[in-house]
Amino acid sequence: MNEQQLQALALQVQQHPMGTTARRIILSKLIDTIYRSRQLARPYQGQFQGVYEDIYQEAVQNLFLYICKNIDKYDPQRGEFMTWVNMLLNKRFFREAIPKVIGTTNEINLESSILENLEDLATEEREDEDDYIRAFQKIRQYIEIDPKGIF
Repeated sequence: MNEQQLQALALQVQQHPMGTTARRIILSKLIDTIYRSRQLARPYQGQFQGVYEDIYQEAVQNLFLYICKNIDKYDPQRGEFMTWVNMLLNKRFFREAIPKVIGTTNEINLESSILENLEDLATEEREDEDDYIRAFQKIRQYIEIDPKGIF
């Protein structure tokens, strides 16, 4: 389908009240047509190797959900339909999908030995200010040495 046909479908959806069967049918056709059109942008291509498709699919899924809920926000006076769709994909949904997909893979796990040493420092009895200073210096030393770049 070309741009004019996609835009006509979008405007047709807007003519039906939310929750009606007719609206759902036309929305389904619109979403399917967008997906099959091969007109969806592919932002940041070449980046995020190994997870790009996961990020892209997450973004597209959220984009389609947004379109279903907010198709009435599309204004043909402001631009073409696919321009609106691709702007949402590029500027919002792809960026939002990045931390959803790769957020947990970038977390750093502290080694238990370092944590145990820090716990030992916390539980030592400190009777005066010199003990606090020594504890601070030990913690600082752990952070400075930090062979794995955890801190």
